[in-house]
Amino acid sequence: MKKILISLMLITTIGFGTALGNFEKECIEGQMQSCRKAGLIYGSIGETDEAVKYYKTACDGDDVIGCKLLAYQYDLKLGNPVKAEQYYLKACNAGDGVSCLKIGSMYDAKARKYYKWACENGYTEGCINLARLYTYGYGVKQNHYEAIRYYGQACDGGSMKACFNLGTYYYNGVDIRQDYSKAKELFGQACDGGDARSCVMQGSLYFKGRGVKQSYTKALELFTRACNFGDTYGCAFLGLMHYEGKGVSPNISKAVKFYTKACDSGIQKACINLANIYNIGQGVK
Repeated sequence: MKKILISLMLITTIGFGTALGNFEKECIEGQMQSCRKAGLIYGSIGETDEAVKYYKTACDGDDVIGCKLLAYQYDLKLGNPVKAEQYYLKACNAGDGVSCLKIGSMYDAKARKYYKWACENGYTEGCINLARLYTYGYGVKQNHYEAIRYYGQACDGGSMKACFNLGTYYYNGVDIRQDYSKAKELFGQACDGGDARSCVMQGSLYFKGRGVKQSYTKALELFTRACNFGDTYGCAFLGLMHYEGKGVSPNISKAVKFYTKACDSGIQKACINLANIYNIGQGVK
């Protein structure tokens, strides 16, 4: 975009007429950047059809910026999303990151229609995917209230994943009153349904005494369940509890076992804690 602005400044300096004539001549001679610049001049004076013609010539000649500018014309000026998608995709495939973002947004906007239909017809995955669009603003205006609504609908429909996501909203208090008790209820429901992440989150509430009476014993039980389900954050918490003797007698060997499992899966804090144990040589060789 900076290069485009500089080009326009140069065009203004030498005069539209002279610049346009030069660029059109060079375009005919096969200089694709000049085709694009001719399109910029025509676009700046409201000659959309001529702008499109020169941008298309540039794009057909593999000028990536020409493809992006052509997509902009179809998207913002001509209201033709089909053509816009075609040229955003070409620019994206040629390595233009902005065009990749635009095409992703367009796909998400299309997806919303179908996710909504699926959700309204009892398919919980449709509700979850619709909630995701609203959570991150993919193809729609970001709206956490809508995300919460659709996660709630999916959770009521039996999706443990949705219960977990709704629980995190209550846990973090994003556009909703922070409520650890409600979060604990949702995490508990999902944990009982086999969602390992929810077991970890519920365990952390008992570990910290948020929304429940603090109980290391209950936290240990939940972290163990999560670790057995394959969630290595649960294993990392088990390492901490065995190391510090919370809810269980201190046991360095067990702490190393669980920290190692978590570290091997890429949890940095577990690796650091494991390294510290080996560094001081506490109970290990």
